[in-house]
Amino acid sequence: MRRVLPWVLLAATVLWCGFIWHFSLASGTESAQTSGGVVETLNGFLASAGSETRFEHETVRKMAHFCEFAVLGVLAALTLVSFEFRHFAPWALLAVFAVGCVDELLQLLSPDRGPSFLDVLLDTAGGLAGIVFFCGALLLFYALCARKERKKSEINEKNP
Repeated sequence: MRRVLPWVLLAATVLWCGFIWHFSLASGTESAQTSGGVVETLNGFLASAGSETRFEHETVRKMAHFCEFAVLGVLAALTLVSFEFRHFAPWALLAVFAVGCVDELLQLLSPDRGPSFLDVLLDTAGGLAGIVFFCGALLLFYALCARKERKKSEINEKNP
């Protein structure tokens, strides 16, 4: 299983990149319709919950970019760790940045859309958030494992 897991994670990361790029290839009209539907759903949910807060179209689009790339950051970091990269975080961030650049360049191929370096920065910030989240989860995991080992050692010392 250990030999297969890195490849499964790599496949998941590549598929996630395809998911991101799929939305970049949509025309401006299709993209606006998709995000418009999300805006309506979110605002409908907020209204039914009694909130007067409403999301704007552009805010939802930027949040979607950030979240897509946060997931990519987690996947990239997890994949690199599974391949036993020692300094995985900078490489994962570089990969996220590269995917964000390709994402924006793909928009040149889509009608009514264009690239934005600010979107690349937003994408990279989302990826960084995902990588930081992953690092925190990894540290917590190691701390819990170390605690379990300490307790096991204490039990073994008491019961020789």
